[in-house]
Amino acid sequence: MGLIDRFMRMFRMRAEESLERMEDPRKTLDYSLVEMNENLRKIDRSMLDMSTAKQKLVMQRDDLVTNVARYDGQARQALQFKRDDLAQVAIGRKRELEQRLGEVEQNIGKVEQQISSLQASRDSLKTKIESFRSRKEELKALYGAAEAQVRIKETVTGVSEELTDVGQSIARAEDRITDMQARAEAMDELIARGAIEDVLGESKDEVERELERLGRSRAVEEELARLKKEVGMQKKPA
Repeated sequence: MGLIDRFMRMFRMRAEESLERMEDPRKTLDYSLVEMNENLRKIDRSMLDMSTAKQKLVMQRDDLVTNVARYDGQARQALQFKRDDLAQVAIGRKRELEQRLGEVEQNIGKVEQQISSLQASRDSLKTKIESFRSRKEELKALYGAAEAQVRIKETVTGVSEELTDVGQSIARAEDRITDMQARAEAMDELIARGAIEDVLGESKDEVERELERLGRSRAVEEELARLKKEVGMQKKPA
């Protein structure tokens, strides 16, 4: 395996480790749904608190209405007894309570508006939760399918790379075999030409080598005598 191949394989391993450490979107979706439900519970608690506050204001209003009616009755009764001074006191207290009653009525209206706003927010959030819950399951299914496809492709890619490596190894082996065969043929040719000694051939003893040398010397002498004879014949007059 070459340096580049080792680097690429190491890079893929590091990338896979990084992907595995990444946050699982399915867990993120589940956590988001938990947060949305928690917000819904907070709204419910706020609505309960506001409803309790409204109920207290209503009770105060009812008490004020009762007291206003009571002071109005006292004023009327005082007038019947010709007690204008008592009637004035009763009327003064009545007017104070009527002013206080107006403030309580305003506060009740504000609380009712807040409750209505919370109810609208709750309804909207409830709708979003239901929509998100169904969408969440769809997204989780899509992610699971995509994850499976990635794993399959990674496996196929790994097998393809291994096959490529095997093919490269085979090609290198074939090249080396071809080189060795060519070298063997070249050496055979050199041996045949006598350029190098065939160390694998049968070794000749000294007697055999001497006889071959004498044979070559005799052949040279015979050839020399033949040439001299021919030259001598050519010199004789015709």
